[in-house]
Amino acid sequence: MSSPRRPKENPVEAAIRELKGRWYCMQSKHNIPSRLWDYGLTWIAETGNVIATSSKYVKGRTPLEIV
Repeated sequence: MSSPRRPKENPVEAAIRELKGRWYCMQSKHNIPSRLWDYGLTWIAETGNVIATSSKYVKGRTPLEIV
């Protein structure tokens, strides 16, 4: 757990911020009700695990391949 007002100490907080940002974008774009937030965040996280990213560290592999 990071110290108060120091979100950069914990790298997971950046991932959570990105996940929430993707959810809010998808929610507004597709007019999804707010009460479905838990299903939406789960779906975004699960699809993110099987989609290859363009990060230079993963070299085009999916997160599940790396694990």
